Amino acid sequence: MHPVTGDILVEAEENAPTGKVTLDRLPAVKRRPDENQFLAATRWFAKFLHMDPNLVEVEPTGILIAEETKASVAYPGLNTLYRKRMISAKFERK
Repeated sequence: MHPVTGDILVEAEENAPTGKVTLDRLPAVKRRPDENQFLAATRWFAKFLHMDPNLVEVEPTGILIAEETKASVAYPGLNTLYRKRMISAKFERK
């Protein structure tokens, strides 16, 4: 979230071999089994935004957890529990 305007960062579209694909979703990264959720977020800032993670203020109390059970795409007929954690963060300018 931008600290002044309150704008939220989203992935709008992606370049694919067939053309642009509209996404309109929040950015995401998969957490490794041995990794803390905050370290995964820090890794995302460094890898995808190419920015210093120290310029981001992560709000530890602003975490939302969503669980969803749906059929697996890879294994038809097998229900899978998907857990998503949404972490609020503010970008600081220095």
